[in-house]
Amino acid sequence: MNKFAEYCRQLLEAEDTNLYRFCNTHNLERTGIRRMLSGERLPKPELFQAFVDALTLTPAELRKLSELYERQRIGEERFQNRIFIGNMLAYIGELQNFQKRKLDHVLENWEIPEKPVASLSNHMEIIYMIQWILQTEKGCVYSNIPMDCPDFFQLLQQEFSMRKNTCFFCHFLAVLKKSEISFDVNYNLRLMKNILPFALQDETDYHPFYYYSNFCGRDSVALYPFYLLSSNYLLLLGEDFHRGILYRDKIILESYHQEIRRVMDRAKPFIYKENDPRRSMEYYMRKCISVSQPIYMLEYYPCIFQGYDRDLFAPFVKDGEAVLPLAEAAEQLVNAVVKYKPFDSFLSKEGLERFVRLGELSGQFTQVLHPFSKEARREILRRIEERCRTGAYRLHLLSEKLLNPFPRIGLELYENRTLALISCAGTNSYLVLEEKTLFGAFEDYFHSLLEKPEVTSVDETIQILEELQASLR
Repeated sequence: MNKFAEYCRQLLEAEDTNLYRFCNTHNLERTGIRRMLSGERLPKPELFQAFVDALTLTPAELRKLSELYERQRIGEERFQNRIFIGNMLAYIGELQNFQKRKLDHVLENWEIPEKPVASLSNHMEIIYMIQWILQTEKGCVYSNIPMDCPDFFQLLQQEFSMRKNTCFFCHFLAVLKKSEISFDVNYNLRLMKNILPFALQDETDYHPFYYYSNFCGRDSVALYPFYLLSSNYLLLLGEDFHRGILYRDKIILESYHQEIRRVMDRAKPFIYKENDPRRSMEYYMRKCISVSQPIYMLEYYPCIFQGYDRDLFAPFVKDGEAVLPLAEAAEQLVNAVVKYKPFDSFLSKEGLERFVRLGELSGQFTQVLHPFSKEARREILRRIEERCRTGAYRLHLLSEKLLNPFPRIGLELYENRTLALISCAGTNSYLVLEEKTLFGAFEDYFHSLLEKPEVTSVDETIQILEELQASLR
């Protein structure tokens, strides 16, 4: 018997009745309920909801029962993927709202080994050494320590999310190329969940790079075993991260720096960052827009290219000389957007209302565009509504209940299995990957959004767009 069926039996027993009387009292189909309780068959959503409505449940019991039903309905892997992705997006939103502080070094009195070569056999001593290198280095630090080392992940979280770290950290990480590897099919998704909150932040000098592997980073491309290399130190770590060797010898350090240059030639950056909005747009078009058709999008700010024209935008550009190149890049994007086949796009209701209230766009556009006037905002909303009415644009609004806080991002999925994630909080940061495992996980996540009652239908979205236009008159 599966866990869902077993829990259903427990809840029914707590009602102090039997199956026959329970089904008769609540007008339930007895055969379907019996098969559910025995684990023989999972009930259809309608029968499950009727069973739930008939029970006397606490909020905690209802949550557990609904979760067990969903796990049984879609499978454990898909259920966990959805949890991973939802947690990742919410975590990015939390960090975008977090104010970093300049914290004092907490390890100034710790005595580091003075010998050219020193053995470290205490786990805390290794943790202190890593933290010392990250906090004192003013240049570059290189490492291939995997994210599944909990202590290392917590150090990165402290250094690059909570405090303003000054080192330039290059992190080399393996992406599994074959999705059929049975021992860890969710490795790529966990990797992405761990690194993105650090990498997408504007002021963070955390720079992840990836290469393909079939062995979670423990292969010939990596400098075995694991290492942390700075200007003055080389820390080599064993597989269990409880033993290490610290080198200060300049010759050894230089030999490792040579190896780093070789690895850099073979690795690709996870994230692309560009200060110029026009060049960002050109990169986006080259990597995504001109390559394939989108099938899902998740956005914090509305995609106003659904209602763009040059005459509408030009009066709000801050620098007159920037009008022509920025407008040309925008029009190329618009030409591609209007030719797309209809696809499902999910937009934060909070982000839409923010645009209506303030007239501001995301990221770098706040640097080059004045806020739109009420008339321009109303016209943009009208054009988006028109595209929704004609079926050219299937727009759904998400409440803050689904992602709280809602991250200021654009998350896009394309037919050629490309995943694009854009940070829109400040300087736009782009992640573009083509991975079978990640594509499948995110495609399932988007599909699950369409099933949620908190997500509006296109008709409901049109009604909200009408109300927002009326508020701008």
